Amino acid sequence: MTAVSALELLCPRGALQPGPVLVFAWNMKLRNPLNAAWGNSLRSGFARSNEKKKHEERARLETRRALARARVRGADLLPCVVTMTRLGAGRLDDDGLAAAFKKIRDGIAAELLVDDGSRFVRFLPRQRKAPPGTHGIEIAIWRGNLATMWDGDE
Repeated sequence: MTAVSALELLCPRGALQPGPVLVFAWNMKLRNPLNAAWGNSLRSGFARSNEKKKHEERARLETRRALARARVRGADLLPCVVTMTRLGAGRLDDDGLAAAFKKIRDGIAAELLVDDGSRFVRFLPRQRKAPPGTHGIEIAIWRGNLATMWDGDE
């Protein structure tokens, strides 16, 4: 199922603009932080923290670059829906996928100048099969009022 058809199933006619405003991707391997074999040592805690920080910084950088290429400010895209697609050979369960995208989500929200829990932006984590040995992240930002239709937000 493509990003277009998935969003069309979720929203009424006219809620979103016809295509994504921004689409960008980068190579990064995402691990499920809920199941990773990190251990409980102090050193493993530092490693976990450093990896999360790198994920958030990379998401901010890639979002900033995409906004600059499109010559648009983050706040101009609101309200919006952000589809975050993990490309990889394996599959994560739904809670692992959401946890793996947490810092990516934080980085994107920071560049859009909102909190990641704001009613003006909704994040949809997804995953797509990729050939063995390849991995990456694809982000699509859709402008529209779908973001305020969920959860009864006003």
